Amino acid sequence: MSSFLRLLGDRQAARPKLWAVGDTWSFPVNLPLKWLGIPVDGIIGEDHIPWRDHIEFEVLKIADVGNPFVEAVFFHKDTKSLIVTDVVYSVPQDPPEIIPIDLLLEVAPDNPNVKAQDSMDTRRRAWAKMALLVAFFIPARQRIVEGGKAEWKEGYMESFEMIKDRLLVSPILQKLVFEKASTIVQAWIEKISKWEFEYVIPAHYAAPIKGGPSQVKQAFSFAYEDDSPSQLPEEDMRTLNDLGEIVQSVGKKDAADTVYGKLFDKFFKNLFIKKRGWNGDD
Repeated sequence: MSSFLRLLGDRQAARPKLWAVGDTWSFPVNLPLKWLGIPVDGIIGEDHIPWRDHIEFEVLKIADVGNPFVEAVFFHKDTKSLIVTDVVYSVPQDPPEIIPIDLLLEVAPDNPNVKAQDSMDTRRRAWAKMALLVAFFIPARQRIVEGGKAEWKEGYMESFEMIKDRLLVSPILQKLVFEKASTIVQAWIEKISKWEFEYVIPAHYAAPIKGGPSQVKQAFSFAYEDDSPSQLPEEDMRTLNDLGEIVQSVGKKDAADTVYGKLFDKFFKNLFIKKRGWNGDD
């Protein structure tokens, strides 16, 4: 028994310290982190941080409707790297090796009833579809057909070309979170732009990405009410624009359940809306 306790103590002593942002929440039931088995050693921005000499941080918090969006980003001085979770990412042209080939071949066919032949072009088309679904929820050139399968129409690769290989703010976060809080986003961008980083390391997709403050600021140009044309495919943004209008119209007094209900209702209506011009359809 004493050996077990000693081993347990050694493991606890060797455990990396875990820091979290304040107002962290869980879904669908909001539980304390310790109830979820996540031992937190400190709260960023509230407790004393022993690594502040090596790593700086800024917290972006947007609390408008329902649970807040909170993300801490970090500047690692020695590597001149900006470390982020969700605020920006960069989609590579080719699928990562971790994606199973069988899954790519399953997603690849434009017609779900036709089996895809394995090739690099096939894999890239499948990867493009995956990236478009993650970015836009309901891409313009995809529809759900009988059996719950997805059918795709030519043109989606052009949409993929518009989002790949560049620093990109998630279109979902842009429309549902950031645009309504542009003043807060601007202030946060100005703070992190003072860091002299040369690389961006997102938690998702490719990393590290060569880029500095100007590239990050350009990705958030929408927050500055830039009049330049959108760099996102207009047709693919339809559902997010619809959802964004709902978010823009609600006030802080609106009940979160009511707002979420409106969002889900609009989402599912757009998901099953009849799209014309497919394979000879009227």
